[in-house]
Amino acid sequence: MNIEKSKKFLKKIDRLLNNLVEDGEEATVSERKLLISYLHELEVIFSEGTDITPEVEQSSPELTDEAEEEIVEVEVVEEEVVEEVVEEEPAIEEEIDEAMEELFNIEDSDDLSGKFASSPIADLKKAMGLNEKILTINELFNGNASEYDKTMADLNELAGFDEAKHMLVMGAAKQYEWSSEKKKKKAMHFIKLIRRRYH
Repeated sequence: MNIEKSKKFLKKIDRLLNNLVEDGEEATVSERKLLISYLHELEVIFSEGTDITPEVEQSSPELTDEAEEEIVEVEVVEEEVVEEVVEEEPAIEEEIDEAMEELFNIEDSDDLSGKFASSPIADLKKAMGLNEKILTINELFNGNASEYDKTMADLNELAGFDEAKHMLVMGAAKQYEWSSEKKKKKAMHFIKLIRRRYH
């Protein structure tokens, strides 16, 4: 079992739950899916290299003289240990339609302005100016500022772009239909910005 990796996922779960408690609102679909994926990863970490079998405690109840007379036959039942087979999730690419996949296909530019535009970002919340933030909330999150804030906070906590892509595809990008012609250009710009967080 990898203790450091398990601590990392426990911290992520704790942060996500604290955000939900602070907001006092019902968890969004993307938050639920993210929490489930964290729990799944934690389960995988804890089950690595161990044979997890439930212990069956056998105890014999105390019988009174009357109860002993009533017992004619005692049947011993053994519990079967059923091992759960966890199938690997299909690759994210299989779940994404072509239009959605196109949003995440970002080509690196070799010129100076392209290199500057792909420089790393430490905090996504501070990466945009006020006007761009308002435009992003209105166009990509249908004006839902709290959903935008939660998404940005969650993205800041993820380890890599693949996790971010999965979270967005299963959450905001799907929910708010970023692959539609109307939102496609802004979504691609926003995803380029997100990608910079993980360089």
